Amino acid sequence: MREMTPERNPSDQSSSQSYGSTTMREMTPGDATCLSEGAFRELCGTGAVRLEGRAVVLEAPIKVNANETLSIVGPGSIVGSGHSLFQVGGRAQPFGLRLRRLALRHVGSPARRAERSLGACVFALGKGVVDAEDCDLRSECGFAVWLKQRAVCRLRNCRLAAARAAVAVFNFSAVRLHACDVADANPHGICARGCARVDVEASTIRNAGVRGVYAYMSPTVALKDVVVSGTRDPTAAAVQVEALRPGDAATLALDGLRLDANAGRGVAVAGRVDVTQAAAPVLVHRAAATGRYAFGEGRPRNPCM
Repeated sequence: MREMTPERNPSDQSSSQSYGSTTMREMTPGDATCLSEGAFRELCGTGAVRLEGRAVVLEAPIKVNANETLSIVGPGSIVGSGHSLFQVGGRAQPFGLRLRRLALRHVGSPARRAERSLGACVFALGKGVVDAEDCDLRSECGFAVWLKQRAVCRLRNCRLAAARAAVAVFNFSAVRLHACDVADANPHGICARGCARVDVEASTIRNAGVRGVYAYMSPTVALKDVVVSGTRDPTAAAVQVEALRPGDAATLALDGLRLDANAGRGVAVAGRVDVTQAAAPVLVHRAAATGRYAFGEGRPRNPCM
């Protein structure tokens, strides 16, 4: 499918429109030309877009549905105050949504704050596939990346920051990060629940409010040549994996993990967690299995929220 480049149109420019607590001037770098939401949606309908330094402000998500593909190439910035900037479903391969050299900013709105709606820069569900490279993803009110069901996300050389968990991975979904920087998330840099899979390689996870990585129930977590630093909760481990209920079973594979200046323990596991280590093994604290998760009676609430 051919890529379409938006034409410059002076009527598309705006530098003072306000979204929540953030102005358009604050959200778009320099004097970037702004493309209208309508024009951008029309271009997305072709399946391939080149932004060429332009900025877009969205009031509602761009949806990529079953068997659809969308490729957006920057440089450029996309800002939105809806539930998410992109919602990706379907099962298109090798991707449903492909992002290159983009800055994504997910900002708050009064209506969503009143509803306590979090949202994300990128929200994928079903068997949706997201592939991002050389991107900067930031959410001031939710997640940078949110995966549910059997969605898959691949991130390479990306920077992620969020008001909540930067990467939230639920159910049977999977995320792979290579050469990425995850910073300033709260409570956790990466949070995985259920049978989710997390693979992180040659990356940094910095300054999380509670934990750099938290995974529970029956996840698979692999950390290779990863630095986790600057967690701020002295009662929590920088990396924690728990499998506490009957039937839960988790896996934690460590290869070259480095821990630096974290407020609490380094690595902690509890319950039926199989731990393997390769290069430069670290001390793993194994806590007694209580049979229940500490953050809720019965079915645990989501600690990423």
